[in-house]
Amino acid sequence: MPRQPRPVPELESAPYVSGISWEEAGDHEGKSTTACGRVTGTQIIEFIPQRPHILEMGAPRGFAVSIAEADVANFPGDPIDIYSGKTICVTGVIFMNPLGNPMLIIRNPSQIVVKDEVEDTGGS
Repeated sequence: MPRQPRPVPELESAPYVSGISWEEAGDHEGKSTTACGRVTGTQIIEFIPQRPHILEMGAPRGFAVSIAEADVANFPGDPIDIYSGKTICVTGVIFMNPLGNPMLIIRNPSQIVVKDEVEDTGGS
């Protein structure tokens, strides 16, 4: 039986959410952390079986947020379209990718919050 998408909450701007800057994420490897910054690049990695949708902060070698294609259905639309260019905070366990850059995997919209779209809290 095909998996049915779950209902998700409406996106809201939440400028009161706080966290570390994406630039500090590497210092929190292995810890559950909230990291914030502006999404400066996006991509879908086609050659990886999970076809992750990537939100990049400080692209190309900054902090990455990865959402597996199977988890995109948990969002009210494609996360790339929703969050591109926005300042966001994401919560989860930070780890280092094979290139030594910090990243975080999220599975649902409760792990990501849109901050004030004018204020950049995490550099570019």
